[in-house]
Amino acid sequence: MRICYLVLVHHKFDQAARMIRRLAGPGCGFVLHIDRNADPESIQRFRADLRSIDGIVYARSVRVRGGSYAQALAIMRSIQAAVDRPEPYDRYVLLSGQDYPIVPRRRIDQSFCDNPQSEYIEAYPLNVMDDAPGWSPYYRFRRYHLFLGRFHRALPYAHKGPPPQAIYHGSTWWALTRPALEFIAREFKDNNRLRRYLRTSFLVDEAYVPTLLMGSPLRSRVAGHNLTHAEWTPTSGPHPKTLGMEDLPSLQSSSKLFARKFDADVDGVVLDELDRLHTHEQKYSKGTLSLLPTEMGTPSRAGAS
Repeated sequence: MRICYLVLVHHKFDQAARMIRRLAGPGCGFVLHIDRNADPESIQRFRADLRSIDGIVYARSVRVRGGSYAQALAIMRSIQAAVDRPEPYDRYVLLSGQDYPIVPRRRIDQSFCDNPQSEYIEAYPLNVMDDAPGWSPYYRFRRYHLFLGRFHRALPYAHKGPPPQAIYHGSTWWALTRPALEFIAREFKDNNRLRRYLRTSFLVDEAYVPTLLMGSPLRSRVAGHNLTHAEWTPTSGPHPKTLGMEDLPSLQSSSKLFARKFDADVDGVVLDELDRLHTHEQKYSKGTLSLLPTEMGTPSRAGAS
């Protein structure tokens, strides 16, 4: 099983490098997008730290602002860089630098071998006529959003018409096949109407890829869930909880392959323990893992990227 990981990194470079080293191995490649806002010295150390790992390419950098179209553009540039690689891969997995595998590499490979055509992505239809208070679909897509530096504003009176095609959304993170990635890269380039519409929308990174896939001939292959474990609490707000040792039992019982988000500065012991468990299982276990049947989870929260 040949897997290419597309990794979005904007800080915590040591932690991102640790994840990449954990995933690296035969048949594995990486496309890394580094936020143009990041500290240049940190970027230089990060790239030097990964110099010994084969199969790394870097996507053209974008200056990312949370919630803006630039987040989606960083993903699309990573997709384009992955498709342009001369070597084909069987799977393409989007991760952030604060994700981490929660099963050994052998089990990741086996899971994808057992489900070679499934597109692991959340894709829930959005009613863009819904103008409920807060970050409603209407607010996100039919209002005009402007981002200038740290400034974000939704124009109070100007409104867009309906989108050129049905909008779907879900968690930003996914694991897709090569045909899916090639379709997305072509549509991003050729579908000018959708691109123009989404340029002035909000939280586009949660909608662009699901929208394209659900409008494609591959929609019957969409599993409706992703492979990244995340936990939400009443106090976690629009982002998932930072995982620690107290979450290890739920990570071990999860049907997912990866989890987010981790912060080694808050709790690095959980990463050490995952490494220990991975090494032990990789060495001694002879069994295989198949993913659970398609599970339709609840839609991710807005801003859950």
